[in-house]
Amino acid sequence: MRKQYENIPFMIKTILIAICLQGLTVQLIAQALEGAPLPDTIFRIGHNLATKTNDYFDIVFKYDQSQLVTKTTFNKTNPDEPVVTENLNYTFTETGKPRSIHNTLINLYDIYYYTFDGKDSIFYRGVPDPETGLPPVSLTNEYNEFRQLTQSIRYSSPNYIISNTYTYNDAGLVKEQLFYTLINGNFSPPVKTTFEYNSANKLISAKDSVYNSFGFLDFQSHRIYNYPNQDTAFYSTLSLDKDGELISTIERHQTAVLDSTMIKYADGRIQNQLVKKYNSRAQLIEEITFKNSGEPFTKYLYEYNEDGSISVMYGYITDFFTNDLTLFLEDYYIYKSISSNSTELYHDLDALVYPNPASDILTVKSRSKINDVSIVSLSGQEIAKIDVNDDQAQINIASYMAGLYFAVIRIDGRKSCIPFLVHH
Repeated sequence: MRKQYENIPFMIKTILIAICLQGLTVQLIAQALEGAPLPDTIFRIGHNLATKTNDYFDIVFKYDQSQLVTKTTFNKTNPDEPVVTENLNYTFTETGKPRSIHNTLINLYDIYYYTFDGKDSIFYRGVPDPETGLPPVSLTNEYNEFRQLTQSIRYSSPNYIISNTYTYNDAGLVKEQLFYTLINGNFSPPVKTTFEYNSANKLISAKDSVYNSFGFLDFQSHRIYNYPNQDTAFYSTLSLDKDGELISTIERHQTAVLDSTMIKYADGRIQNQLVKKYNSRAQLIEEITFKNSGEPFTKYLYEYNEDGSISVMYGYITDFFTNDLTLFLEDYYIYKSISSNSTELYHDLDALVYPNPASDILTVKSRSKINDVSIVSLSGQEIAKIDVNDDQAQINIASYMAGLYFAVIRIDGRKSCIPFLVHH
């Protein structure tokens, strides 16, 4: 079944992945190792490049064993008045597949129904209809007796429909794909794509043809896939127009630590598309996308803990004013094992830590009596422990190195872990 899914054409496969995974994982790009701890909180800093100000968020996760139950995002830019900006509730089937996602703030639902294990037959998204109790249908899939996807229909709105149908060869690979759209009652000319494979079942050709107004196919383009020496570490795709003239060549180089893609146009232009770098455990550590001019557009850096869990993510984007890659997003992943030896932490204790970022004095304040405060580094080392026995405390952090720390606050025997940044 996995083999059949992997040979679904890229366009519809991308749609399926985007729909099925949206909101279900903590981070879709960073790659925690299987079995690694799950984060309790992501401390997020958003840098506004236009106003030169920062926004601060806590993204808090709750689990039932290893299944995500709720994801709540708090905007804590104003620490005195945190605002809930998103609250998602999750349910799963008995086999662990997603059943529903409910955004309680706007009453928006994602609901999944399955025909075969791991494949959606019907997907709903939107606000439930008062009569049926279901949101509008967003995606329907049909399968044959071999569990092969034969038709997929995507409903963006009642007046915008995308349809793909598939037929397969004896090896279970997609032989033909028929694609069309319906916009405001008008059908676009259907596009038929024919796929060919070599003896190793690798795709070597994809021809696109469009049905004209007379019902005949007009050849439009041809993509040819080359695998030198049958080595998948490097392959190229030649795109030809309807007259057989070369439009461009896409080259992809893959090794254990690098995956890069570039386009070479017939006029000699070369444009980088994507560069990914991996560590020795096959975890993504850097990803760069490029503009049409060939200059970098975004860059993401990922760091991991020794147990394979995600530690930090940094996001950079090209500043419109300076044209330089500029930091715009920081995600710091917080785990119970890092912040406390306690088996349970409470994120909703009435406590504040400010200013955040801080440079010299950090204030910890609560309406209740604080027993004590521990300052813990990102690596889990306890740097200081302060007995408070009052409703507030001031901690001198002037000698701390710049970076992320945690204030573990104990109130009536319960603990809350609040991240803060030190900037000098």
